[in-house]
Order: sequence, then structure tokens, then C-alpha cells
Amino acid sequence: FSAQYRGLQIDWGAEMLGWNFACTHAGIRFTVLPRVQARDVDAPVSKRVEGEIRMIHMGRAWMPKGYEPAERWRHTEGKEWSYRGVQVWCKCNDTADKIYPWPVPEGT
Repeated sequence: FSAQYRGLQIDWGAEMLGWNFACTHAGIRFTVLPRVQARDVDAPVSKRVEGEIRMIHMGRAWMPKGYEPAERWRHTEGKEWSYRGVQVWCKCNDTADKIYPWPVPEGT
């Protein structure tokens, strides 16, 4: 079972399951709306639907390639997204609540 569903990262989804179970238990009903959020690791959304998205799911942060100060925060995991820049923060990292890449580059 664990191997079959490893890719779902259920540890990250536990709070979402908890929300659903708690609402069901309390008799709270809600409607799930489309395009409420865009994930930072998904493909960019089209200009046509861009205005319909209400929030960005922030799981990672990148700084531009060539921005020298970013190198002190460079992460070694997440290489599949390196085309976006230098990954400097990830919620999945043990230091996510302790180390914040700052300052951000001017003009970004």
C-alpha cells in the first residue's frame, strides 16, 4: 500500500483530509470551486484564465539565475524545476520556518 501511493504525499494532504472529515462530522457543507488556486510547480496558466485564480499555492521559491546572493540559499533538491531559476526555499525543507531568502532581487 505504501509503495503504491507514495507519490500522493499523503503526509502533506493530512490537513486537507482532516478538514473534510471535521466538516462532515460537524454537518458543514461547502462547494469546491474550480481554479481557486494555482500551484507554483504546475505549468503556467493561460492568460485567458489567469484572472479567475484567487491565490497561489506557495511551496517553493526561486530567484533569477545569475543573482549571486541567491547562491547562499540554493537548494539541492527540486532540480526538476531549475529552469525557473535558483530554488532558494521549499516548504518541504526542515529549515522552511527558520531560513528566509532575503532580500529579493530588485525588479522581481
